[in-house]
Amino acid sequence: MDPDDVFSASFDIDSSSLDLQEYAIAFKVSFKQDSEYFETPVVSSSFEVTAQQQAGQEPSLLIPFGILIVIIIIVLFLYFRRKTKRST
Repeated sequence: MDPDDVFSASFDIDSSSLDLQEYAIAFKVSFKQDSEYFETPVVSSSFEVTAQQQAGQEPSLLIPFGILIVIIIIVLFLYFRRKTKRST
């Protein structure tokens, strides 16, 4: 890498064997530039392990959307029915 290059790092954490709670992690980044070694201060972060949501439990917009469509159809039916009764 050249001087002043930006380097990003990422981590994958396997939480399959962890209890459901919040965990704190800390790490240092160390690197060498030319013949000198550098180290950052401790970087701290936390993450929470929660239960996985089941596929059948996902909120569905289909039911509220269907109810809304039915209400609109009923309102339009009543409106046109009332309009046709006035014209006769």
